[in-house]
Amino acid sequence: MSTPTEGPLVSVVMPAFNAASFLADSVASVAAQTHRAVELLIVDDGSSDNTVRVAEEFAARDQRVRVIRSPRHVGTSAARNLALDAMRGDYVCFLDADDAFLPHKIEMQLAFLRANPSYGLVFSDVYHSYANLQPIRLHRTGVPPLSFHELLTVRNWFTPIVPLLTRSLVRSVGPFDENLVPAEDWDYWIRCAQVTSFGYLPGPVAIYREHPHQTSRQSDRIRIAQERLIDKHFGRTQRIYARARAARHLSAARHSKRQPLVVFRELARFARAVPGWRDVPMLLRVVE
Repeated sequence: MSTPTEGPLVSVVMPAFNAASFLADSVASVAAQTHRAVELLIVDDGSSDNTVRVAEEFAARDQRVRVIRSPRHVGTSAARNLALDAMRGDYVCFLDADDAFLPHKIEMQLAFLRANPSYGLVFSDVYHSYANLQPIRLHRTGVPPLSFHELLTVRNWFTPIVPLLTRSLVRSVGPFDENLVPAEDWDYWIRCAQVTSFGYLPGPVAIYREHPHQTSRQSDRIRIAQERLIDKHFGRTQRIYARARAARHLSAARHSKRQPLVVFRELARFARAVPGWRDVPMLLRVVE
């Protein structure tokens, strides 16, 4: 990485917990950005491996890398919040320490937001990859068939590594909810949608690495966090609350194809929870 050059400064927020084996790839993907005016904030989240040493080696070689250390393991949301408090950029994006950006990610999305100032957030597409970052498939995020206000009552739409946000949006929305890991990003997008419009820029901008230890594979934690999110945002409106719970059961059924008893149980719960059969076609269309 080199000295910052002209253009708006973009802050890249990277929480890192025991990520020493992946960190070099993630940092290299920031170094390779065609938009050079970036700062990379690596937050060591109380790691017990060599994450701190690897991160500080990068910081010693490049003034654009800053290392923020948490004295204990505080979780993804709290780690991101530490970086958001320290950021200096006009724009913000998030990169987990086991994922990677494509070289044009920031340049393309930054150009979109500058050309479309009515949007506070732009999202794009993402590759899923093996542990060695070899792509498996392209996930075309696309424009949802519903408004984001309605869509986000039943599901998340994109992973945190996909969007670029304006600083003003980040300051308006406030910190990540530290009680909702690993559904904190869904909660964050709900709050973003309350204050701004989202723009879609087609094309892949990042690589989501699939490996056995990632948080997205921890189904019990996800279920508990999603239930808390539903209670937090939708508990005041009976129909929306029921639809959100039905969507969670439908999603659980679809992710349990190799467990017929679980599928049957979740579909039964879906049928009991859905507020009306007119909601079923929409849920079948948008819930993963």
